[in-house]
Amino acid sequence: MKEKYKNYERHNTHGDFLTVAECTMFEYEGFPDTADTRFIELYLLTNGACGFGKVENGDLIVTPSHPCGEPNYYGIGTRLIGATPRGRYEGIIGETTAYGYNNRLGLPDFEIMHTADVLAETDTSIDLNILYSRYLPIPVCHDEKTKTALNSVLDNLKKGISTVISGNILRKLETGGSEIEVVDITDVKNSDKIQYLVHLKDDTFRNFFTFRGQCNNGTGKMAQQTKEEITGDLSISFILPIEMLNERQKMCDMVNKVFGLNTSVKFSTPWAVEYEKFKMSVEEVKEDGKTEKEKTPNENGKTEKDESEEKENE
Repeated sequence: MKEKYKNYERHNTHGDFLTVAECTMFEYEGFPDTADTRFIELYLLTNGACGFGKVENGDLIVTPSHPCGEPNYYGIGTRLIGATPRGRYEGIIGETTAYGYNNRLGLPDFEIMHTADVLAETDTSIDLNILYSRYLPIPVCHDEKTKTALNSVLDNLKKGISTVISGNILRKLETGGSEIEVVDITDVKNSDKIQYLVHLKDDTFRNFFTFRGQCNNGTGKMAQQTKEEITGDLSISFILPIEMLNERQKMCDMVNKVFGLNTSVKFSTPWAVEYEKFKMSVEEVKEDGKTEKEKTPNENGKTEKDESEEKENE
């Protein structure tokens, strides 16, 4: 495979992997089979928005659509148009059609392709470092007869076949005379640099998922980190996922209103687990920030928080 095609393959492989991984962030319920939830998430991530409408036979479908038509005061269209090979829909948003945004600005996740670019370049660097850290002395021949003989030796060596060469060639090899020179364009000592590129690749993956709710710091505490610092890392980690969840909940609310359905969306298990850790860490920081008076039980064995909650329940 030519090198330029290898680069395309590396980029597409990483881009597809990151897209598939991010498409697993949410779980949808209540949508009919004709509105395939796999495409809801794919359109939101790659297009920034998706639209819902009923085609001619009454099926509800989802398309990669943006609001269009007569704009509102902020330049956002008030109609939606969607088309597929088997039908189309068109209508006013909120009356006969509905839509959803990936985030409040309706932007796709550009970071998928950017991260794929960085990973593809890192893979290229790793491949080159592996190639140029091989032990590969290159013989230099000054006559065709010696070149042919050495090529035959090297070919048979790769095949594991014994080789017989002439005495003249053998004497040249043994004496290391000026007629048989060796050029070293590789350096096996550079193989230790590959570990830094592998580490860069790991950090690139980690950075991508950290800003999408999968923060490694949330699984354990480093000795030099305080509880507030860990909570801060988790807070950063959930800025985008919470924003994305809110927009998808608005989308489901609009779909329910327009089409009389009962759709919903929630974090999938891996993200739900991390979200619970985030909420627990926030509560821990709040608890640590209380005064001794707020923490100390009174003569009834209750803290100020306990009494406040009882009053609210009354």
